[in-house]
Amino acid sequence: MKKLLYLSLSLMFLTLSSCEKSAIPEEKPKVEDEAPLTGEVSILEGNWELRNAYGGMGGGAGNFAPGNGDMFKFRRQIVNRYFNGNLLYTRNFDIQDSVKRINKTESTHFLDYGTIDNPFVRLKGDTLIVFLGEIAADGAELKYVKIAAAE
Repeated sequence: MKKLLYLSLSLMFLTLSSCEKSAIPEEKPKVEDEAPLTGEVSILEGNWELRNAYGGMGGGAGNFAPGNGDMFKFRRQIVNRYFNGNLLYTRNFDIQDSVKRINKTESTHFLDYGTIDNPFVRLKGDTLIVFLGEIAADGAELKYVKIAAAE
């Protein structure tokens, strides 16, 4: 009986150890036309206004019309955040390269405020996507469009 057990365990070990990973390379999500931006805060300069929100706690998702007052204003290394046209905060920031899969999208950078609430972002053309946590955990994905150059 012991011989049969040892033989079975040996065969199982040999079978498992002889398996190898598939020769098919794992596909990585494509990050289109996005160069490293660490320290290049000038790429964000201007006014960015919310156009779409997905996820979050009830009632906040959907499309937003121009002039809604939910914006980021980036000037050099300072960001002003507005909600309904009212200033929420002013912070110094830097932009850092950081690829991270969030929801079904991949962030390419994060805004380094020097605090623990540094949002991950993806910049593509005139669209800035801001990730506020995972949608499954009441997080949100906010899409902003550039509406004006830096003043």
